[in-house]
Amino acid sequence: MFDFLKKNIIYIAVSLAVLDFTSCLFTGMRIDHLFVFLIVLAFSIIVFFMNCMLIHKGYVSDKGVFVLFCHFLLSIIFCMASFIKKDGGFTFMSIAAGVHFSTEFILIKIFDIKEY
Repeated sequence: MFDFLKKNIIYIAVSLAVLDFTSCLFTGMRIDHLFVFLIVLAFSIIVFFMNCMLIHKGYVSDKGVFVLFCHFLLSIIFCMASFIKKDGGFTFMSIAAGVHFSTEFILIKIFDIKEY
């Protein structure tokens, strides 16, 4: 699973971004969506460097991959829920989970982080 996600992260990230953007348009685009994106992006970068570079010294654990995969699934579930309920709260959660998943895996691919 790790190798598949690492190899195809660009396609997955683009599809998640399109889903989240469509969800934002569907529920009404607000400046809050941009703030959530920027805050989670900064948080994800900090968590990546602390976890993969400082603590695990260039490796990612199986638990970390599982957590990232759960963020991917949560992003899709919250995105679908935002279409069904037309609620902005689900859109915020979808953006947060999707941005964290995409950012972490893109950084894993850029820095060529290996799995334990």
